[in-house]
Amino acid sequence: MRDAALSGEHKKITLDFSDVETLSVEAAVLLVAEIHRCSSFLGRRTQITGTYPRDPAISSLLTEIGFFKALDIREPLLPKSYAPVTFVQIERGNRTDAELANRLLDCFTHVFAFEPADRRRLHVALIECMDNVYQHAYAEPGRNPYLLNEWWLVGFADEASSTISFTFYDQGAGIPTTIRRKQHKRIADRLRHWNDAKWLERAVQKGVSRLSSKRRGYGLTKLNEFVRELQVIGSLTVVSNLGAVIFPSTSSVRLHPLSVGLKGTLVTWQLTGISNIQVSDATHDHIADVSLP
Repeated sequence: MRDAALSGEHKKITLDFSDVETLSVEAAVLLVAEIHRCSSFLGRRTQITGTYPRDPAISSLLTEIGFFKALDIREPLLPKSYAPVTFVQIERGNRTDAELANRLLDCFTHVFAFEPADRRRLHVALIECMDNVYQHAYAEPGRNPYLLNEWWLVGFADEASSTISFTFYDQGAGIPTTIRRKQHKRIADRLRHWNDAKWLERAVQKGVSRLSSKRRGYGLTKLNEFVRELQVIGSLTVVSNLGAVIFPSTSSVRLHPLSVGLKGTLVTWQLTGISNIQVSDATHDHIADVSLP
């Protein structure tokens, strides 16, 4: 879609969803982000539109996240019997947005109401993810004029599966590129054989930034700690450049080098089966000195 849109050879591009049978929320976020940036760059030169899926589950997902809104076309009609999942539609921004973080946490209350201290801890981690985008992801001027220097965020709460999740995406340089750039030359030389997945693991476990601010670079670290300290099935997944890393709550870290890379960074945080959640005392020990905007 990006290549076709930016080539300048087409007046109209149609995304055909008629035969799509499965679609993840993460894929939908990437699609909407591409639509936003291509549309912003192209203006009226090229129209991007799409078809309606035959599967009501796909139609519901695309409707709830704001896909048809991004294309500026009418949403499809869904069967009255279809039970939708509670979504926060895809939001885009280029700054820290504490109110959006609150709306996402409000969405989660459809499945589970966190204790105030736990809600605050998640809020802080979200704020740090937003901070990182304009502090790190787009730190160097991009060579591509169609980059928007923005982030995209979507979240959902599914009562049927007792699941809450959010996905955060930016189109920046990617965490492996950013963290390599911040290392001392001696360390970078010693670790030069590391692949992107290994650098992602380091970024989550130790934080991306070494700046003086306590809020910069550690959002992923807090999200991972939070998942592991709950008596629940959960995970933190980070995909960036040529690497992917999954931090499950109940098993060891899984690293996945990729042959086809992702431009930017995609983060997905998820808890499942939280109706019987047990919060350990340790989850309340990390928020004492953190200030919010």
